[in-house]
Amino acid sequence: MGASPPVDPAILRAHADNLDLLGHRLESVGYVSAEAVVPGGVFGDLCAPIAMLIGEKQRDQDQLTARFHDNLELAVLNLHRMADGKRNGNPDRRPDFWASAGRGSGDQPAGSRPGRAGDFGGLIAKFRKRTWLHARLAVRGDGGAVAVRTRGALLEATSPAAPLTVLAGRLDVDHRAAAAAARRWAAMSAELREIASDLEWCLESDLAGWQGADHLAYQELMAHNVHGIYAVAATAAMLGHSVEGVAGAATATREAVVGLVDRQAVAIAAIAFGGPADHQVRALLGIAFGISVLALGYVRDLARSLAAFRKLMGVR
Repeated sequence: MGASPPVDPAILRAHADNLDLLGHRLESVGYVSAEAVVPGGVFGDLCAPIAMLIGEKQRDQDQLTARFHDNLELAVLNLHRMADGKRNGNPDRRPDFWASAGRGSGDQPAGSRPGRAGDFGGLIAKFRKRTWLHARLAVRGDGGAVAVRTRGALLEATSPAAPLTVLAGRLDVDHRAAAAAARRWAAMSAELREIASDLEWCLESDLAGWQGADHLAYQELMAHNVHGIYAVAATAAMLGHSVEGVAGAATATREAVVGLVDRQAVAIAAIAFGGPADHQVRALLGIAFGISVLALGYVRDLARSLAAFRKLMGVR
């Protein structure tokens, strides 16, 4: 015959039911994540490595979310075992049901639980405010560089513009896919924050009257789950802001390059029928060189921004 549970079994079973519901909600987050996959070419093929990096972080996020779901499932199982008067099968018959050796001893006050949503606010703000982004790319486009926007035929026909036209094509962002992924990540972040908050509420309100080593060990164990779910919520928010930020940076660079090519096309058209041939060649080469230098400056700013972004994502 099993030992009597340390608290009314009905309280333990009701709490287990609440955890079971939270576990199902965590599972549903995984389904949403499957729809939030960032395509490899979403930022253009020049920024494909960043899309791959975001994809890797998403896989890490999914694994953590699944782990917390499994943790809640195990907690539900153990709560029902405790309510039935069963023990956890420890060979040394420790009185502490939940913890490994050394935990649940009461050294940590019951109310001191780590993991609040505000802990991650500063880090999320760095992604939301795009502190990693070069100032020239912080605003979409470049008004000083975009003199003409309607000279597509001339742009294609002007041979010195060809390399820059190719460069602009490699920065072609799929805005619809990026926006859809960002929205899903924002929704996942909000749901994960609510799950963590609801778990905190359950831990504070469901278990009145439960005292002792088992209770302390259980609260300590679940505190790590609360903290972890808040952390994956913050990561989801950062991934959403990352998609928006990288898409904006690539778009700003592309618009700047297109604007420079348009300027080059206008300048070439202006000298095409004037002056001796050698003068035209010198002028053409000078324009092409100057425009290329300016365009490469934007690409350099993009590369430095993405390097800062990788560092912020924890990649060296």
